[in-house]
Amino acid sequence: MRKLTLIAACLTMAVNAAAQDAKTVIANAQKALGDVRSITYSGSARDVSFQQCGANKTQMNCQGTHDPMRPIDSYVRVIDLSGPVSRATGDTNNIGAGGSTTVAPGKFNQQITAQQADTAQPWNGSLELYLTPWGFLKGEAEHNATARKSGKFTVVSWSPKVKAPSGKDYTINGYIDDKNMVDHVETWLGENIMGDMHIVQTYSGWKDFGGGAMAPSKIVQTRGGWPFFEVTVTAARANPSDIASIAPPPAPAAGRGGAGGGRGPAPALVVTQEKLGDGLIRLTTGGGSYDSILVEFKDYVMMLEAGQSEARALAYVAEAKKLFPNKPIRYVWNSHPHSDHTGGLPVLVAEGATIITSENNKKFL
Repeated sequence: MRKLTLIAACLTMAVNAAAQDAKTVIANAQKALGDVRSITYSGSARDVSFQQCGANKTQMNCQGTHDPMRPIDSYVRVIDLSGPVSRATGDTNNIGAGGSTTVAPGKFNQQITAQQADTAQPWNGSLELYLTPWGFLKGEAEHNATARKSGKFTVVSWSPKVKAPSGKDYTINGYIDDKNMVDHVETWLGENIMGDMHIVQTYSGWKDFGGGAMAPSKIVQTRGGWPFFEVTVTAARANPSDIASIAPPPAPAAGRGGAGGGRGPAPALVVTQEKLGDGLIRLTTGGGSYDSILVEFKDYVMMLEAGQSEARALAYVAEAKKLFPNKPIRYVWNSHPHSDHTGGLPVLVAEGATIITSENNKKFL
């Protein structure tokens, strides 16, 4: 019993030391960044919708997944830690959807409200705030962070209050160098193709832009190892007095907002079929549906496209089994790896199907 008591006491002291360590690391990093309560930075940026490409005024054609990215001019971001809230705006010139070749001006708007920033809310709504050095350090100070050494970095870790769908904790790690600057921050988020998708935001070229505003010159975010967002910072101000007027929030969308304004659960999918020819059947769930086509072979079935979402793919697989009860779905054909065409692939892969696609889609898949 004396040995167990001693072991327990040692473990308690180790945990307390780690927590104290984390508090010291956080305090030193916050001081190195200038004890920021709010900050704004501006420059130019680039982004892309995940699994898409950002064809735009400078590059009219998609070269591949996430290539090119979409330029964002006159990019401005403000972070107010007292909320905490974050807003970012910018100007874009993009090609329209549906194969359009017309370039049209547009606006980039990203807003994280105080409600979204609550770490008891869904992680995908707040992580863009907590991936920033200032947001991360604020989160560290409020969520029982721990610290450990990893090579040349001190790694500080904490978990938001919200749990992952599995019931496990999300984790966010910040890598702090020997100058007490945040080098990069990482976390994970569920994604239907990648599973626990790794998200990393890296900061480089830290400098004082004037008035004690330490900010990185370059910010780069990757998701699942793919380029996703980046900013080249040309100006920054710490604790601006006119913070409310910088990057004002966008006007609320018509018909949205207010208590109880949710859309409710999605209606159940009802699959109908259309015979296109011998052994050729189209499956649909109605107007606006992403459809799939079943092709019957001697010993198996092939599905063309995977039904957009896992729910639709499950419904289509169930229908295929009714139509061809003794023939497995051996192949699924995928035209391109945009998210609306890959959403159902996990269901087909779970059925044992091999994905058939073009060579230039292979790298992503």
